[in-house]
Amino acid sequence: MAKYVAPQFRTHPWSFTPGGAEVVVTLDDGRTFKYDRVKDPEKYIAEVMLNNKNLESIKLDGRVMWAKNGVVCAAQTVKKRVLIPISEYNKRMAA
Repeated sequence: MAKYVAPQFRTHPWSFTPGGAEVVVTLDDGRTFKYDRVKDPEKYIAEVMLNNKNLESIKLDGRVMWAKNGVVCAAQTVKKRVLIPISEYNKRMAA
């Protein structure tokens, strides 16, 4: 069962504003965290991916956006966000 992350535990001020997407992050130890009111979900997902090496999956409004099993994923570079194959993401995380 996903644990809802309340706005007071979030860092972006937009987390207090109604509206936006829901992002659910599952870690490889089975813990699942649900974030709502996400205003820029692609950027949010890219940040989660770049800052966590123990991800199992990420869902956006119920759709799987990334999973260890090979789903294409979003990754952020310094200047832009791009879609990369999961194999490339895994190589980056292993480096």
